[in-house]
Amino acid sequence: MWIQVVRWAARIIGLFPVGLVSWFAIAHAIGGEFKLLTPTESLQMTAFVVAHLGMLVLWRWELLGALMNVGGMIGFCAVDYVTTGHNIVGGFAFWFVPGLLALFCWGYTYVEKRRGLQQKTDHTGTPPSQPSQVAG
Repeated sequence: MWIQVVRWAARIIGLFPVGLVSWFAIAHAIGGEFKLLTPTESLQMTAFVVAHLGMLVLWRWELLGALMNVGGMIGFCAVDYVTTGHNIVGGFAFWFVPGLLALFCWGYTYVEKRRGLQQKTDHTGTPPSQPSQVAG
């Protein structure tokens, strides 16, 4: 089914940003290049970490991971915009893609499940497994 392709695309696309950020974090840790962060940078880093954890969480819990990813990236960009006035959403647009795709997949699956449950009820509104209350 095509929704599975979109779901796997979200998962696989999310591996690139997670891998890239992990690579830089490990390189800085080995090189001892970590510095103390300002309060603003701490807020941004927290949001960025939440966004990247969301890309991993969406492999198991699609809605939670999608919300973490999109929410974290919105927080990251919002803190930067408030503090510097720069709109960096365009530069980080790719980081939103896994969460938005996963959110779409979750929504589509939710609607399809609801539609399937609705179609299983007959015209009287009772599920087919229960006897109808219509007197014969």
